[in-house]
Amino acid sequence: GLSHGNFIATLSVYRDPRYLNVSNDVTVSVIPFFHIYGFVTYISAVFCTLKVVLMKKLESELFLRAIKDYKCTRLFLVPTLLHYFVKNSKVNADVLSSVKFIHITAAALGKTVYQAVLQKFKHITVMQMYGATETGGSCTVQKVTDNTNTIGYLVPNIICKVVNPNTNRTLRSFQYGELCFKGTNVMKGYYKNPTETCTAIDSEGFYHTGDIGYYNENGQFFIIDRIKDI
Repeated sequence: GLSHGNFIATLSVYRDPRYLNVSNDVTVSVIPFFHIYGFVTYISAVFCTLKVVLMKKLESELFLRAIKDYKCTRLFLVPTLLHYFVKNSKVNADVLSSVKFIHITAAALGKTVYQAVLQKFKHITVMQMYGATETGGSCTVQKVTDNTNTIGYLVPNIICKVVNPNTNRTLRSFQYGELCFKGTNVMKGYYKNPTETCTAIDSEGFYHTGDIGYYNENGQFFIIDRIKDI
């Protein structure tokens, strides 16, 4: 389960000017609350004075109209929605004129799509984040000053190790392995399921994500694939 402290740790990133700093921004939310991404966006309204315009369900034309009518400044999306923005001619710079930032999580964003967004919406900064329900939200966030296809840097109070998924040996920079996280935003375990908890969290307290990635010499992290998809 996730604790109150886990969510406080996650939300502190949303107020950090190096990463998000969503205070006094406006967003239109279409991510369901049962998804950690949608839930954290929702409670940011209280913790970070983020104005959240809620939609019962995703209707593309209504979504675009709400963005324009409410002068949305930030969008929290998943890659499939960003694909829609790129391919749909109705979604142009005028429709998204008030939007300054688009944040992406829930799946890896391909380099081709990333470059297409930068080309179509030159006034918008695209930032990728990475996390899971088990980590209470974001483990890494792309800094505002970045303009590369990375999931970003570790957020405060969290550490990561990249391990060989077969041997559990810790790897160095640029070596592909499973991303494992430990910190104040990581869950204590699965509710009444000690077996699954022991499988997911190792003896050192690191949560094993099941995702393959690596980090470079600057501490930026990159996602390659899911272990089960390799």
